[in-house]
Amino acid sequence: EHPDLVISLLNALLPFETEDEKIVSVEYLPAELFPETPLKKNSIVDVRCRDVAGRIFIVEMQMIWSPAFMSRVLFNASKAYVRQLGSGNDYNLLQPVYSLNLVNDVYMPEVEGYYHDYRIVHMEHSEKVIEGLRFVFVELPKFK
Repeated sequence: EHPDLVISLLNALLPFETEDEKIVSVEYLPAELFPETPLKKNSIVDVRCRDVAGRIFIVEMQMIWSPAFMSRVLFNASKAYVRQLGSGNDYNLLQPVYSLNLVNDVYMPEVEGYYHDYRIVHMEHSEKVIEGLRFVFVELPKFK
C-alpha cells in the first residue's frame, strides 16, 4: 500500500554503493511463487517487488529465528532468480535478486552487529564474487 516506504526501507538497508544503484520506483509482484509442477514446493513471501532496472527484491519478516528460516530464504531467493528465464532465454537477461530479512530475534549472539550481509564468494579470494543473489539479515533486538 505504501511503495514510498518500501523504497525507503530497501534503500536504507540494502548494500548499495552508489546513488545510481538506489531504487526510485517499484512494481509489486505476486507474493506467492507457485511451483512449476504440483509436486514441487509452493512459496509465499511477505513482499516481492521489482525496480525499473529489473532487479527483484524480497522482504521477509520473521518473529522467532529457526535454522529452517535461512534455508527458506535461500530457497525463495533462488526460486525468484531462476524464474526470470524461460526456455531459450540468454543468461545475460538475469537480474540480481536481493533478499532483505528482518528478524525479531538474536540468532548470532556471538556477533556484536545487527546487520549481516551474505554473498556468494570464493573462499580464498573473497573479492571474487558470483553475482546474482544477495542476502541481508537484520537482527532487530540489536538495532539501536
